[in-house]
Amino acid sequence: MTIQSCELLLYRGSKARMQELPLEMYFSLNGARPDFYISRTSLRRGYCGSWEIHDGKLYLIGFDAVLKDGASFAMENLFHGCSERVFAEWFTGVLHVSQGARVGGDRYKPIFESSFELNLESGIVVKTTERNDSLYGKAHYYSDSEVLNDLNYVMKVLRIK
Repeated sequence: MTIQSCELLLYRGSKARMQELPLEMYFSLNGARPDFYISRTSLRRGYCGSWEIHDGKLYLIGFDAVLKDGASFAMENLFHGCSERVFAEWFTGVLHVSQGARVGGDRYKPIFESSFELNLESGIVVKTTERNDSLYGKAHYYSDSEVLNDLNYVMKVLRIK
C-alpha cells in the first residue's frame, strides 16, 4: 500500500497538510468525476488540490490534473471559467490538518508539531480544535496500573467505595 499525497492547505498564514479530499464530495454530489490519469501510485486520485481557509471559509485555490487522454485539466475546466479561487460550499465534514515538523508516529500515521480539526458546514468553519504535539515523546504516559493506583487513591481521599 502506498501512502497517498496530501492536499495542501494555507491556514493561519502557513502551509499545512490535509488528509481529506473535499473535491471527492463535489464529484459525488455532481454525479460525475473526470477520468484523470494516475501518474504515480501516491496520487491515485489523479489530481492535486490547493486550499485556503480565508475569513472562516474553505476555498479551492489551485488544481492540477491530466486526463487519461493526455489533456491538461485545470481549475477553470472543473468550475467553468473560474481560475482564481472557488468557495467550497459543497463541503460539509471534518478536515484534519497538520503543521510543523514531524515529531513522531510512523510512516502511516505521522505526528506533527501541531494539528487541527476543522469542522465545516457548507464550506464554513463552525468549530476548530487544536492540538499541540511539539512535546511528543517527552511527556510521561501513565501505565494502566499507575492510573488505577491514582484512581484508588482519589477514591480513598474522597471516601468513595
